[in-house]
Amino acid sequence: ASVLLKLYRLFTEYNCLLCEINPLAIVADGGLVAIDGKVSVDDSALVKLPDIAAPESGEKPDPLVEEAAGFNFLYIPCDPTGDVAVVSNGSGMIMSCIDHIAKHGMTVRASLDLGGGATSDRIKEAVRIILADRKIRYLFINIFGGITRCSEVALGIKKAIEEYGIKSPIIVRFEGTNKEIALETIKPLENVIYADGLISGVNELCALEKTRLIIQGITGREGTFHCEQMLQYGTKVVAGVTPGKGGENVFGVPVFNTVREAMEATDANASVIFVPALHTAAGVYEALDA
Repeated sequence: ASVLLKLYRLFTEYNCLLCEINPLAIVADGGLVAIDGKVSVDDSALVKLPDIAAPESGEKPDPLVEEAAGFNFLYIPCDPTGDVAVVSNGSGMIMSCIDHIAKHGMTVRASLDLGGGATSDRIKEAVRIILADRKIRYLFINIFGGITRCSEVALGIKKAIEEYGIKSPIIVRFEGTNKEIALETIKPLENVIYADGLISGVNELCALEKTRLIIQGITGREGTFHCEQMLQYGTKVVAGVTPGKGGENVFGVPVFNTVREAMEATDANASVIFVPALHTAAGVYEALDA
């Protein structure tokens, strides 16, 4: 009762449009702790609320926070050392995603709450805004389709990729209204990976994050082309191999003479081969031996 009364007092005294506690936790001694919350104040009331009208720190608001608010999204900067972003429709789902991602040793840099009823055009802008931070390499979108239909989210992702040239890997999990339509929409999108649950989605993130790739034949036409595509996609290409070309680099990726040299220098754990068919078997055996 005490929590509800304080929440109601906050709502009325500060002319709030929204006061939300989510989640509210029951701790070991039986008490209640507000883990996270969201408050939105009517702008027209700020003139009589000088204590919240302007931050005392004088810091400029994050431009992405402001841009997201223009679409009625809630953009939340998280850990500046992270390279993962989370988009979902609900703060509880976002927190669950962040918790599972952190348990697997990854760090979320930012999250964005879509709220309810987002259309494909708004989803398109949400994807653009969250990936405007160039230090974000992976995007995880976790949607429970109710008011926000899965089909609209999928169409918005498709529009963002096609209109803004987004190449970053996007892992999506859909559940709920129009899920099957959504899956058909994302099927042809090369940089979108579908996961059938939160845990499997995080596992897909882990696979992307922990892969350290060597490109054998990196200085050839196909190797160079695919190296550029992989780097744009977000793949961790740590080395290339072309005999006799050691010491060079391709798009900043160091080139070594042998796979063994590349592995010893970079701790690579995977290899992909772009060499003429005649030399493919030798490339495979070299990778296995290393």
